Amino acid sequence: MGYLPAFKLWLITKKYSSATIRNYLVDISKFFDYLRYLPQPVSFNSPADTNYFLSPRVIALYLKKISPNPNSARYLSSLNRFCLFAIDQHLISVNPLKIARKKLRSSSNNSPLSDIDNLINIYQKYLSKQKTAPATIKNYINDLKQYISWLEHQSLET
Repeated sequence: MGYLPAFKLWLITKKYSSATIRNYLVDISKFFDYLRYLPQPVSFNSPADTNYFLSPRVIALYLKKISPNPNSARYLSSLNRFCLFAIDQHLISVNPLKIARKKLRSSSNNSPLSDIDNLINIYQKYLSKQKTAPATIKNYINDLKQYISWLEHQSLET
């Protein structure tokens, strides 16, 4: 049985409402879609791969990716629930989400990522002063963020 059907069954046994179950499954499907873009191919049949895609490092990258999304709190809640399911099913032994969040908080004060965010803000202000169209600014900033995300994923290969 795949992860999503097993997760759904687990949620049913925990007596979650059908709407909550549907939302969790949609959100975890988005997480699985994100995993397809990682440099290391993910097989959902191998325990080693489970330890990889539910590792604090991969989870931290996902958290950075979803952080600007208005639904990020919901995605985070769904991912936390999935991690609890994985622990309950003995797929992993600790919640990687908690570890990833601690690492992000501890490194955010002197993180290169916060420097990058500051540079993006400075660039955005510069474009505004140059009277660049708001839609163009939005597109440029999105392109930069996608490029930075790509760079972060490349670091997984090393």
